[in-house]
Amino acid sequence: MEARLLQLQARLQSVRLSRRVLMHLLGSLERARRDEVDRLLATNNRLRWENRRHSLDLVNRDRRIEELEHMLGSAAGSNSTAPTA
Repeated sequence: MEARLLQLQARLQSVRLSRRVLMHLLGSLERARRDEVDRLLATNNRLRWENRRHSLDLVNRDRRIEELEHMLGSAAGSNSTAPTA
């Protein structure tokens, strides 16, 4: 009976150690997951900012093109109304 008790106590200690190891691994995995989520969120925010900046650049270029086309059209229009000799 005493041998069985010692055997069970050893098994209990082994299970406790296994539990501590598993809890440590679980904590490590959770920290790694949180770090990955934080990294992905930061990347997402950076990409959103870059996309917004790029979109604004495109809008500004379109406005400039329209402005130049208008100026070109005005210049061509004023040349066509000039009297010819």
